[in-house]
Amino acid sequence: MYSTARQEHQFRLAKKSMKIISNIMAASKSSPTDQRIKNDIVHSFEHIAVLSLEHMKEGDINVLISTEATDVILVRNADTATETIGDSNIKINIDNKSNIQNLAALIYKDNSAFKPPPNPKRGTTSIVGKVVGLKHTKRVGDSKNNSISFKMKFDFPDLSNPEKKPRQMALKQCKYYDTETDTWSTKGCTTTEAPDGSVECECDHMTSFAVILSVQESKVPMWLSNLVLGINITFCLLTLLCTLPFRTFRVRKMTIIQSHSILSLLLLCVTWFVMQDLKLSENKPAYESMECKAVAFVAHYFLMATFSWIFCCSLTLKSQIVDALKSFGKKNKNLVKKCVLFGYGFPLLIPSLALLMDSLMKKYSPEGQELHYIRELECWYEDIWVYSFILFPIYIFFIINFVCFINIMRVVSNARRSSDGSSDRRVVKLVRSGLHSGSTMDNASRCPH
Repeated sequence: MYSTARQEHQFRLAKKSMKIISNIMAASKSSPTDQRIKNDIVHSFEHIAVLSLEHMKEGDINVLISTEATDVILVRNADTATETIGDSNIKINIDNKSNIQNLAALIYKDNSAFKPPPNPKRGTTSIVGKVVGLKHTKRVGDSKNNSISFKMKFDFPDLSNPEKKPRQMALKQCKYYDTETDTWSTKGCTTTEAPDGSVECECDHMTSFAVILSVQESKVPMWLSNLVLGINITFCLLTLLCTLPFRTFRVRKMTIIQSHSILSLLLLCVTWFVMQDLKLSENKPAYESMECKAVAFVAHYFLMATFSWIFCCSLTLKSQIVDALKSFGKKNKNLVKKCVLFGYGFPLLIPSLALLMDSLMKKYSPEGQELHYIRELECWYEDIWVYSFILFPIYIFFIINFVCFINIMRVVSNARRSSDGSSDRRVVKLVRSGLHSGSTMDNASRCPH
């Protein structure tokens, strides 16, 4: 049967060792066991599977070794087989250019040996079906060639019909288990979803693989979000239509600046409308979608532009009241030009820095611990980026606006105490002009973001 009695003995020894380790794995399920110990058990299982591959007899093509914890399928000459079938739900195709002679597929009956993937905020993540471990031996005389390429198709019922509500978002990804970091990673694997819901994984390395299903539910109903954005867009358009057609308003500095702030808010609402209705792939995370990242960048830009123009409105009020009193009514002729440069130039800096930081974090962060600009399941910003590159600049604008307000009130209060009546009348006129022009700015700033 076997080429030598020694080879037969080693194969039987490998099968016996595999069953012993399987019993240990089954025992670790019912008792608290350190993850490192579980990883060592998995490694031992894989090494014995490779040993079994090396001692298969010449006549066997497929050998099934069934244990309590796994089904191990040994395939001879897997590189020439058109299709290797693990069970009815798992199919493996080997690229004939790969340096793979024999293949061992370890189909784990229970996934307790692997650390579960972490749950995202407002969602759940789970392993769908079974974990499949793959090990191989190289062709004889070609040990230097490390080329590996294969496709593995998962066709579990939970993939075809994932349980999700209408407002839930689902993401299917092929991932491998990294025993060094105890995390599930997509490195070296691409995911393709078939129309029937099955998932095909194409990878360039052999470890333990599974399909990870992430599901997240949206808290805000889509119709409510669209209604709020629609109201904002409508009133912003009405405000612009009530001011821009009339030359009397167009020539005023404050009206020009306020019109730019309202225009930025209008474009922000339109961009958010597109952003929330963007269709995302169910097998690729949102942070890998170029369409999502582009729309998020534009929305980030117009959000910063809106507050930059509101900041310019505040400086204009200060110029009309505080600086006018100090300079005896002298006007700043270049104020609008400076606001245009600042209102449309500075906002470009913030999202650009955010994307640069996203690229650096992706490059230098440990595998599985990256902090992305966009979330995994929805086209929206991760919390750390919201705090650092959205809320922080907005708070800075609010603080400066508050300082300008205090400055205006201090100058007006000091001027009112003056015994010069003409000064008092001039102050009242300036205050009325400032309040009148500030009402439009207040309406723009009250539009919900």
